[in-house]
Amino acid sequence: MVKIVVRALSLGIKDQFTAMNCIDKLSDALGFLSKRQLNKSNWPDQNDVDRVIAKPEFYHSIVNSCFNLIRKNAAGQEAVIIRMAVSVVRLISLKLPPRRHVEINDVLATLRESFADQFHYEQGLLDFNQRCALAQCLLNHMAKNN
Repeated sequence: MVKIVVRALSLGIKDQFTAMNCIDKLSDALGFLSKRQLNKSNWPDQNDVDRVIAKPEFYHSIVNSCFNLIRKNAAGQEAVIIRMAVSVVRLISLKLPPRRHVEINDVLATLRESFADQFHYEQGLLDFNQRCALAQCLLNHMAKNN
């Protein structure tokens, strides 16, 4: 999905709608992964015999690699930047387990730092800031209730 977003954002294609659609699908997948235990290294079959032994993948590395690569290629494309903030709100609204809040908060902080000066229109910046504020508010609310 990330490769499709990056290609859609390339100078030769500039297909923001495909990029935004893939970002939506990616946030759905990250929401699904957020509820799973990913740090296992042995995966047994139904008879409890290890069938796959792999290096464990951690949620924060998956989230960071997805969002960072897209973020680097989204510079100057306001609709895509706003959709990234929307995807963070969507992730949080899935009632993430408390152990995932730190990773999502890091993504949110990185988005704010990276895109604060990327908007040509005041309305785009206002919309982006509102989405980020909503995400932060949701995270804070969930932290208080856990």
